Amino acid sequence: MSHTGYVKAQPLTEYRAQKRGGRGKQATSIKQDDFVESLFTANTHDFILCFSNLGQVYWLKVYEVPRAGRGSRGKPIVNLLKLLPHEKVTSILPIKSFDDDMYVFMATLKGTVKKNTAL
Repeated sequence: MSHTGYVKAQPLTEYRAQKRGGRGKQATSIKQDDFVESLFTANTHDFILCFSNLGQVYWLKVYEVPRAGRGSRGKPIVNLLKLLPHEKVTSILPIKSFDDDMYVFMATLKGTVKKNTAL
């Protein structure tokens, strides 16, 4: 996911180890003031928890994120989720399954903490 909210899925086979002194492959094309904020490896049946600035949590299956090539920016995440006006996704968390013994622990800048089950 980029800082401005673009998401895409890419097969792991598009990446390779960089050789000594090499430049490497470009992973995505981005706008002038944009940058990759979150990058993770997941299977197609894993879940992505999307946390918004209004305290809501939305979820997607990884296979619902559109596949795109290395030169593509991807698709705005607001087109994949039913967000309220002025709501934006601030962070994402990949998880394999919703288990009773898994928790999501959150903290605010003002020191408020919250622990929820990942159900």
